[in-house]
Amino acid sequence: MVQDLTASFPINPILAAAILRDQRGLNGRDIGMANEKAVNQLIAHHSIIFKPRERMVWISTSPWQIGPYLCYDLTNIFNNFAGLKVKREITEIDRKIPSDPFLHGEKYIDFLRFRTMKRSLLKALSSGLLIVQEASFFKTFIASNPEYYEVYSLTGDYYRQSGDYPLAGEFYRRSLGKEIPVEADKREIIGKLAECNKN
Repeated sequence: MVQDLTASFPINPILAAAILRDQRGLNGRDIGMANEKAVNQLIAHHSIIFKPRERMVWISTSPWQIGPYLCYDLTNIFNNFAGLKVKREITEIDRKIPSDPFLHGEKYIDFLRFRTMKRSLLKALSSGLLIVQEASFFKTFIASNPEYYEVYSLTGDYYRQSGDYPLAGEFYRRSLGKEIPVEADKREIIGKLAECNKN
């Protein structure tokens, strides 16, 4: 956050939106989509930008604050719309901040694929089921978010559960080479790798 603020000073609403949408790690490093170390972890319901002196507010729209930020003039709302009883546009259409270009690109499609495949994998892990065409599945899963540690650690979990300890260990090592946001998660992966090395 400090790096973003320093690089963008002075801040205006458009720069503020860019900061709130930032999915990178320190020094602009790609740490994978949904990483907890990013400002935008692609989980937030919304974010709000205030310009208090002008009594202006911008509120993000879905999904995950990458949709457009709608602008509201609070003075106008309180003076003209306080008793509004019919549907009427109250946003400042000409001051809307456009959606993040990420929303319209291939990376967004990759992220949706990652989320869907992660749910399938977690279901397989919890039920002990095997994944059909697993080599193809994991190739696509990893390609959907290749800089995110979790694609490798979850793949390692699958192969460890299947009894393929050498392959599981390989994926745990790859996971440890990525940006892991929580120290407890890192220790857990190290423990699983140690278990694989024993078998």
